[in-house]
Amino acid sequence: MAGDGLVDEEYRVAFERVQERLHAGDSYEVNLTHRLRVESGIEPAAAYLRLRELNPAPYAGFLQHDVPGARAWLLSSSPERFATVSTSSTSGKGSTTDGQRLLETKPIKGTTPRSDDPVVDAEHRDRLASDPRYRAENLMIVDLLRHDVASVCEVGSVEVPQLMEVESYETVHQLVSTVRGRLRSEVSTVAALRALFPAGSMTGAPKLRTMEVVDEVEASPRGAYAGAFGWVSGDGRADLGVVIRSLVTAGDGRWTVGTGGGITVLSDVVEEHAEAALKARRLLEVFTPS
Repeated sequence: MAGDGLVDEEYRVAFERVQERLHAGDSYEVNLTHRLRVESGIEPAAAYLRLRELNPAPYAGFLQHDVPGARAWLLSSSPERFATVSTSSTSGKGSTTDGQRLLETKPIKGTTPRSDDPVVDAEHRDRLASDPRYRAENLMIVDLLRHDVASVCEVGSVEVPQLMEVESYETVHQLVSTVRGRLRSEVSTVAALRALFPAGSMTGAPKLRTMEVVDEVEASPRGAYAGAFGWVSGDGRADLGVVIRSLVTAGDGRWTVGTGGGITVLSDVVEEHAEAALKARRLLEVFTPS
């Protein structure tokens, strides 16, 4: 393929193996990811403050697990909601009444870069909203999540109030949908979160078979990357983000950055590699002196 010289060999081989699985009918879409390794003496707290400055996002978070023999820090600037569980009464479409709980997830699938030129920036935004490849990727994940949400929600309550809307962040435009439903009374909050895990946007569809493909083709375990983090309250409420656009370290000066994107039969290896690099770019700038 023209331009293959721009893609590192490990990614190209993994991409080709994914394409083989897609053409064999094992999957419709595979979220192919890889890990970047960085060495830096920057302290986690300082790195997080710089990350917030470079890449502000709704699911920003600083998690410290400072236990002897298992020290770890997660620094997140994630734009993606894994799930919320709400117990409060609301009004309007998708409303709940007292005693009911609303489960909501907001998958992101589809990314284009921002531009300092307003005209070019608008073109990138419009392309994301209209390109058949991005829309197909997003729709497949929405269907997957409708199934996951329906498995723990009341019959007839699952809806998609937002389908393929563009949200703009510091460095990228993203195609975002919303899937939600009313949790069945016998389903606990933890059980609901377990039913959605891992995030469909970070696996592909169908989920279980695609996870097997991911395990076969990715060169290293994902670790915390592509998981979820947030809080769960004793009253049943919860709010968790997807672990993307995040940095992980054990406090030893070695850092891991995960990045990737959804692959379909229409995907181009050079474009997908460039998209993954774009997602990681601001995170890597944390380690560059300002």
